[in-house]
Amino acid sequence: MAHPHLTGRLAWLVLAFFSGPVFAQRALIGSEGLGRHPLTPQDRQAIEQVVQGHASLKGLTSQIEWPAQLGLRSKCEQTLSFEAPKRERLWGNAQVIARCTKPAFSVSIPLRIRVFGTSIKAARYLPSGARLGPDDLVIEQAEVTDAPPDAAIRAEDVLGQTTSQSISARGWVRLNSLRQASVVQARAPVRVQIKGPGFQASGEGVALSDGAVGDTVTVRLTDGGQVSGRVVGPGEVEITVK
Repeated sequence: MAHPHLTGRLAWLVLAFFSGPVFAQRALIGSEGLGRHPLTPQDRQAIEQVVQGHASLKGLTSQIEWPAQLGLRSKCEQTLSFEAPKRERLWGNAQVIARCTKPAFSVSIPLRIRVFGTSIKAARYLPSGARLGPDDLVIEQAEVTDAPPDAAIRAEDVLGQTTSQSISARGWVRLNSLRQASVVQARAPVRVQIKGPGFQASGEGVALSDGAVGDTVTVRLTDGGQVSGRVVGPGEVEITVK
């Protein structure tokens, strides 16, 4: 059986914790049902500036959906500031942190941030290995809030690329599902440029594998030797000698 003196002391400690300033501040952080002290129009404007200044929204149009009850449980007497969380994308359901210096507290304000920009989707089912042209895509200005993080938002990043996996009709065209089209084909002739400090030479050869711009391929030269170089253009391979 617990000692009466210890039981009474434990109850006092619990009561002191739940009624003390530490717990009161914790209750503010991430609490719901905010709205006892509504945010001013200036506060809302400050939040909009924080949201629109986020790097993930650069070049895009955004719209904030505010919760029905928006405010603070405690009134901020001095210096209320706002900041965005450290995250790559401030799209969809998000939170902005409000900080007050007097009294000192912070609270998360839930928002929904709608984003509008260029939507790029497949016009039809696209199998793996398809090279993308204008007729393969539906490009329009639309809401992209729920687009996957790697969704393409610029046509120039997509056209001419080859799918590395299939894309369903009206599915998002994702950058991680694409690879550059090969501009060097295996067993096809290539021109080899050799560059080094103070000299430059060129020759002919045959590529032993396919390659896109930036890929490294092996080339068999006319004398039978083999070299590796970087693809720099259609039918062109560059070798740099240090």
